[in-house]
Amino acid sequence: QESDSLSGYWGNNYKQIQAGAGNQEVWWEFEIPQEGNYKISAMWPASSSNTPTAPFMVKHSGGTAPSEQNQRVNGGKWNPIGNFNFKNDAYYVKLTDDPRITGNVIADAVRIERASGNPSDIVQANFRASPHSGSVDTRISFYNQSTGFVTDWLWDFGDGTTSTESSP
Repeated sequence: QESDSLSGYWGNNYKQIQAGAGNQEVWWEFEIPQEGNYKISAMWPASSSNTPTAPFMVKHSGGTAPSEQNQRVNGGKWNPIGNFNFKNDAYYVKLTDDPRITGNVIADAVRIERASGNPSDIVQANFRASPHSGSVDTRISFYNQSTGFVTDWLWDFGDGTTSTESSP
């Protein structure tokens, strides 16, 4: 069931599952754009009624790895699940209502970020503009076509204006 009664969650709400028969699952599916080591973290609102052994499962390039997390503490924070190697492919993080646990299981948010120690990424800046010409008041759009692991943009248009959008 969706809820927003506890504080310290990410976004608009979270899912709360009571310990059960092990047949309820929440999946976070994602694709890795570039091979490397990534840090997986999860957030939940903490409560004494939550489980101290939330059963997370991470699919990574070497198989799957379990990680139990105490959801009674560290609410509203990114809690490390682990560091894993991923290739350019589709993966998941799964959370279940394993019948061996006690308390509520909270499915809120998962974060995937590049871990330190990765080799330098090759970034190639590239863009296209449309239209290519026009009168002084013609609106020109810029389209980002950069490659590599780009997280931030700063466009300087030469007239004193800038943009941090990917494709302004």
